[in-house]
This record gives sequence, C-alpha cells and structure tokens, in this order.
Amino acid sequence: MLARNSRDRAHAEMAKPRVLPIRENRKAALDYWIRFCRSPGVLAHRSQMMSKDRAELLGNRAHDGIVATIDASRLGGYLLANAADQLVAADKSGWQQTAEALAVGYLGSELMRHLRERSPQLYCRQNNHDLYYIAFHAVLAGLRLWPEADCLGRHLMNFWLARGVDNGLREQDDFLGFYWYLMRAQYRGEWPAPAELDPSELGDFYPLFETAGKPQKFRSALVEYCDFRLARMHEYPSQRATRRYPEPHTDALTYGPLLLLPAELLAFKAIYERVSGDRCDLQGEHPLLENIAFDPPEGLGLPENDLTAATEETGKAVYGADWRPGALVEVRFDDPPTLPP
Repeated sequence: MLARNSRDRAHAEMAKPRVLPIRENRKAALDYWIRFCRSPGVLAHRSQMMSKDRAELLGNRAHDGIVATIDASRLGGYLLANAADQLVAADKSGWQQTAEALAVGYLGSELMRHLRERSPQLYCRQNNHDLYYIAFHAVLAGLRLWPEADCLGRHLMNFWLARGVDNGLREQDDFLGFYWYLMRAQYRGEWPAPAELDPSELGDFYPLFETAGKPQKFRSALVEYCDFRLARMHEYPSQRATRRYPEPHTDALTYGPLLLLPAELLAFKAIYERVSGDRCDLQGEHPLLENIAFDPPEGLGLPENDLTAATEETGKAVYGADWRPGALVEVRFDDPPTLPP
C-alpha cells in the first residue's frame, strides 16, 4: 500500500536476500532496506510523487478538500520517509525535515478528521492515507508534540473503535492491539494494568508492555522486539519463523514512512514516561537502536510554510468556522474495541 509501488519497482533492481536467522544477520537485514530505500527506483518514484503532490497542493485554487487531503497526507508521508533516510545516515538535518513533513502531513490528517466528524460513518471506512496518520501520530508523540499528538490520537481512536482500521490491517491484530493500548494510555493518562493485557492478542509486542518499568528486563525485551521488527520488515511473521508470509504484507510499522524509523518505540517511551512519571530507556545492542532517531532534539516545533498555508486556506474554505485544527474531539463508539478473530 504505502510503499508497495516503489517497492515493486526496486525489486526489479535488487533481489531480496534470505536473512534468517535474524540474530545472525541483523545488520544485513537492516542494510538491505537502507539500500532499498536509497535505490534509484525508489528515489525516482518518491521524487516524482512529491513534485506532483506539491504542485497540486499549491495550485488548488478551487480549494477542493479531497485533493488537499490526499496531497497533504501523501506528501507528508513521502517527506517523512526522506527524513528517516537522513536520520539513519546520521544527518541531523533530518530532524528539520521531520518537522516539515509532520507540519503538512498533520494538516492533511486534520482535513480527514474534519470530514469524518461531519460524516461520522466515514470512521468505519479506511482511506488510503490512514497508515500515514498512524506514522504521523507515532512521530508526533515520540517528539512530545502533545497538542497535535493528542488531537490525532483521538481521531485514530475513533477510527479503531469504529472498526475502520480492520479494512486495511485485518491481518495485523498484534499491531492493532499494541497501538490501541498506546493510544488509550495517552488518552486516559494511565498505563494499562497487567491484567488488561492479553499476551495472545499482543504477540511479540507484549513483552514491551510487560517489562516496562523493569529496566534490565525491558532492555532484553527491546532487543528481542527489534529482531521481531526486522523479521516483519522482511515479511516473516516473527524472528522465529522459517518462512515468509505467502503474500506481501503491509503494516504501519514496517513499510512507508516508518520503515527505517522505529517511531513506535519513541511513542512508547514518550507515552509511558508521560503517564507513569518513570523513565524508559531505549538502549540496547541492536542495529535498529544505533542511530540518531533515538536522540531527538528538544524544542522541535512544526514550521509554517507555503504548503501549510495552502492546506490551511483549503480547510478554512471548506469548513468555515468549523475548521479548528487541534480541537480535541469526543471519543465515541465502543470502548474498548473487539479486535477481529
């Protein structure tokens, strides 16, 4: 979905290696995706899409809300993917690129939120950019940009609760459970109690919750999780699997903007520390943990530029006085959701 087109192009240039067992091939497994994300096919496709979306967003004189929603959301996703490439390369300018990506991408999510609030039944349907919104929320929370993260978090909670998310991630129950508990903790201001967590539902995400607040055990769980994440990136169900999924899978953690940026861990750390008052260190001996993405700068804000101005203008034109980016909407539907069997 998010990166499938560019991924398919690049597969013609590069043969996917056999990387298992993951523990013995961690660096090779990660290096493959770094090379992939910087391969000519991917870069050309990304550049082409960004140029198209930028031109359409800035040229949207009629203030077509759907056009602006699509272009701002997708452009933010591609910009975030570029920023992740820079961070993995230890280029600190990637943080400013991250802020620029979030600025326009967040407003794209606001356009979709306003549309869904006007027609709540749309929460029951996935749109092609909801995976981008998950990525934006993870990074916003990870950078502790709480006004935007809280607003987008409630939007996504309604999307989860109305079962719209099931349309696009029905085979990712473990991820759905993981992210649901993170968003609910952020919303409620309290960390889930152990009795609330179902290991069978959360799978390889469960040890992160179970060991939070136990530094030594958490460090071991974190390294194990990183192996799991690398395995999923290579389309294995887990680091213990011996065969890949029979068909390509797309989930919010391992494709598109978050492929090289494990922002779900930044979000986990930030939300845990916010609601518990305790520390959560993302330190461990693993290639995924050895980049500057886990040392974000303080005081990073979302800039205003021609892209955000154009998106804001469309929001005002379409929604008038109802255009209120950052407003905290009611969490509706059922609580908690019933995840699909």
